[in-house]
Amino acid sequence: MKFIVSLFIISIASYFLQLTLPWYSIAIMPFLLGAFFSGKARGAFFAGFLSIALLWGTLALMIHYQSGGVLSIKIAELFKVGSPTLLILLTAFTGGLVGGLWGWTGYALRSLFVKRKRASGRYDIA
Repeated sequence: MKFIVSLFIISIASYFLQLTLPWYSIAIMPFLLGAFFSGKARGAFFAGFLSIALLWGTLALMIHYQSGGVLSIKIAELFKVGSPTLLILLTAFTGGLVGGLWGWTGYALRSLFVKRKRASGRYDIA
């Protein structure tokens, strides 16, 4: 449940952040949620990856349909990708990779400062 809530929070907040800030502002929300709310590194990465990949894939698909595919075809030719569908998938993957890595970075930063309890009852600093 926490994973799905994280997906929605990251997607919605990142959408509104990138309306006014540069494209790399999408990294803010995965970083914060990875740092404060994620239980595992894998969950932090996948929450950031899936939310931003879905966001950018949806936005690229909307732009594709609104322009009648003309813009996507021209950009696909410019980057020598081949097809607009592959361009949309690459766009989603690129955004997802940025979101996932920043979610993982947030988790890693938190793990530097939070003590974990071992099975033996002792606390581990790392």
